[in-house]
Amino acid sequence: MLYDWGMAMGIFAVDDMAGIDVAWRVKQEFKHLDKPGVRMPLVLDRLYEMGRLGQKTGRGWYVYDDNRKPSPDPEVEALIAKTAIEAGIERRAVSRKSRSHPPWFVGRAKGRLR
Repeated sequence: MLYDWGMAMGIFAVDDMAGIDVAWRVKQEFKHLDKPGVRMPLVLDRLYEMGRLGQKTGRGWYVYDDNRKPSPDPEVEALIAKTAIEAGIERRAVSRKSRSHPPWFVGRAKGRLR
């Protein structure tokens, strides 16, 4: 879907390329800006704790082959599902039709973004 919108990669691939350890450190540096009651991403911390640092370790959000080609990883998919349950986050299916436009396009179509 992201490629249909002209993106070269998604945010998880960017995390894996830069390094989950880098994203984790940035998150730590700005932790003092967190607002109470605002839900924060949880899985990145767990990937970091597991030593899944992205392409440099061959595992991050994705698992990588010797040519650094990413593939979805069932272990991460299970971690996401488990983390959502523990946090009380209800997961839902999202249809391809509902994702036919990138989020910023929908805002423009409704006149909310300029």
